[in-house]
Amino acid sequence: MGTRTSRSTEGARHTADTVDPQIRLQNIALEHAELSARRSMCWGEATNRTTMFLTVVGAGVVGLALFAQTGAASNCLALLALLILSVVTVIGLTTFVRVTQLDDEDMRLVQGLNRLRHARLELDPGLAPFLVTSPHDDFESVLQAYGSTDASWTSGFATLAVLTLIINCVLVGVIGGLIAVNVGIGGAWGVIVGLVAAVAFAVGLTIWFFRKVARYAARFVALVPAPRATDERPSTVAGGPSDRTALDDDRPPNP
Repeated sequence: MGTRTSRSTEGARHTADTVDPQIRLQNIALEHAELSARRSMCWGEATNRTTMFLTVVGAGVVGLALFAQTGAASNCLALLALLILSVVTVIGLTTFVRVTQLDDEDMRLVQGLNRLRHARLELDPGLAPFLVTSPHDDFESVLQAYGSTDASWTSGFATLAVLTLIINCVLVGVIGGLIAVNVGIGGAWGVIVGLVAAVAFAVGLTIWFFRKVARYAARFVALVPAPRATDERPSTVAGGPSDRTALDDDRPPNP
């Protein structure tokens, strides 16, 4: 089975090496257009879901404000607010989960675009000095596509997922305070209960989020990783930075 797989891989590489460069360029262009269209769909759904969630939050707050002006009893107002905000929080949680799923899909599409960029460099090595985006598909190189020149875990704090996370934490804190009011715990203790609920929810959801990102990074398969992501010497792409490295001498690679 392993021999068959090896032979098929060698055959695919031989076919890729012997294909007409014009045909390969056309295939790259078609795949690039498809990946870009799918990225637009992901971003469109993420922004629409977030906008819908913010609209529901605003509508719920305005509705509660209008109901409060009717002079209803405070207990009735607290119970109504608890019911409405619970529904809003459920919508917020589903929005948060969906946005994180779309982020994972978008990173996979960016990885595909980086691979296509590397394929273009193979066809035209002299293009390397003019590229401002990475032709590598490791996790750090993919993160650079989101505007982070020094990719790190902190880049996740500027995303729609974190925005929905913060709003959900506020909603959970308010719900915790309302529950305290409905069971007879008012005043400063109600505020403390709300703060504890918000902080506990934020910590739990943040841990889940970063563990999810860590699992996704661990499953990240890079076909053309950047030199910093491997212990091997940089791959030779004519015209690129590795061209200036003497690969044929006996000097050890840079650490």
